[in-house]
Amino acid sequence: MKNYMLTIQYDGTAYNGWQKQKNTKNTIQGILENKLSILLSEQIELNGSGRTDRGVHAIGQTANFKTKSKIDPSLFLERLNHILPLDILVTKIEEVDLTFHSRFSAVKKKYSYHIYYGEKPNVFRRRYVYHCEANLDIEQMKKASKLLIGVNDYRGFSSVKDVDKDCVRQLYDITFVEDKEELILCFFGNGFLYNMVRILAGTLLGIGKGALSIDDIERTLLTKKRDFAGETLPSKGLVLEKVYYDSRK
Repeated sequence: MKNYMLTIQYDGTAYNGWQKQKNTKNTIQGILENKLSILLSEQIELNGSGRTDRGVHAIGQTANFKTKSKIDPSLFLERLNHILPLDILVTKIEEVDLTFHSRFSAVKKKYSYHIYYGEKPNVFRRRYVYHCEANLDIEQMKKASKLLIGVNDYRGFSSVKDVDKDCVRQLYDITFVEDKEELILCFFGNGFLYNMVRILAGTLLGIGKGALSIDDIERTLLTKKRDFAGETLPSKGLVLEKVYYDSRK
């Protein structure tokens, strides 16, 4: 038995998210499993590093699968991409230790959220950015982001409904990249709750627009209530950039 890890890019616009579902075949995981099963002539099950919702994109999603077959990575990569849709691309295949699991072996993830603040929408970026017409106080956003870094219970910055779920996570850093009329917020953490990045981005955006204050972040962390945080920004601006591992054998 062999264990292989894929690194995957996809434009999530046309898909119902990463995770396969019973009521639709239109998911990234479902399509990849189908194509892998065809090429390897056996039923393949993928373990993704995590779910991405409908409309969310990825540059560095990872997933692993086990197979009885021995794969030539370069040849197999070419064959696999040849039969995949043009908006899904496997950029790398590598053999890993049998104990490796894309989700449970991960130690850190990087997500980015893309905000376009030009006066008029950019038609060529409309699927990949959230358009904000307001003038943003980016320095105030940076100041507010410092309060979010660390080990905290982020329930108030998520859409988690399960009262028993452990919502403690560690945010290592939040960085800001300004590229012409686009602001990219990058979030580095050991894990993220449902809608957490989109709500964190919405909260920082609210502060940048003057609709929220730094006190609202402190209240959300203290009370763990969703009421004081910002809006959940649309999925189209979110990108899974990279999944980090200590080592791969």
